[in-house]
Amino acid sequence: SRAGGGVLLYAKIELHAVSYSMKSDFPEQVWCCFLDANRNGCFVGVCYRTPSVDIFGSPNHDKLADIINDLGTTKKHFLLMGDFNYRFTSWPPHNADSAVSREASDFCNLLDDYYFTQHVQVPTRLDAILDLVITDEPEMVSTWLISVGSRAATTMH
Repeated sequence: SRAGGGVLLYAKIELHAVSYSMKSDFPEQVWCCFLDANRNGCFVGVCYRTPSVDIFGSPNHDKLADIINDLGTTKKHFLLMGDFNYRFTSWPPHNADSAVSREASDFCNLLDDYYFTQHVQVPTRLDAILDLVITDEPEMVSTWLISVGSRAATTMH
């Protein structure tokens, strides 16, 4: 038995989402795919990257990079969220920030290489940004929040 980890993804039945498996054998990930309003496939994933080598026997940073590379090279329309366990004190991270590990810096560079957007700007645990929301389109999250917010406001009146 171990403490921590695990992922879960809920999808509204109206989306007609189907389970999807990425090529990477990253151990803590779950994905679904559904068609957006333009009938394009949209992939939604949740992951947990453990900071401990005791759980899976070796660091899983490289396997997480495989997911990002797959998303970038296949041009999938996606939203990936989860606990990545990289200790960022700000976003975007500052090059002079000594709290940012080499792996965290490499991860940021990989996101930049594919022009992906990371949306979380404030600490999610104490003084660190550990939980991230990554998309292939900069406006994806704010557009979704605006649409959900307006439906909620309409429902409340």
